[in-house]
Amino acid sequence: MNVWLFYFILLFLNLKSLTNISLRNAVKIEAETAFRFQNYQKSTDEYENLKSLSYSFEPEARLNLAHGYFMLGDTVKSLQEYRRLLRVKNEAIKLIFLFGFIIRIAFK
Repeated sequence: MNVWLFYFILLFLNLKSLTNISLRNAVKIEAETAFRFQNYQKSTDEYENLKSLSYSFEPEARLNLAHGYFMLGDTVKSLQEYRRLLRVKNEAIKLIFLFGFIIRIAFK
């Protein structure tokens, strides 16, 4: 009997995580679309929502969140997110981060 209860709980947890994945994907698409159309307020709101839904926050999403805060003039939050990106081990993300930061400063 305990084994069946265990399997039932496991099934319930898996179904919940699948629902969470589809929700995270929808929020991520909304955030990326808002960022692409330079709606930085909506973009940062959606990325913050995504952060609360995810166990791990992708470096690319964190980079867009940091850029969004920078473009809104919120340098404190922007700097916090940029500092978190410095801990990323992926060198390509670090290069994109530095290049994007320089471009944003030059053309602001």
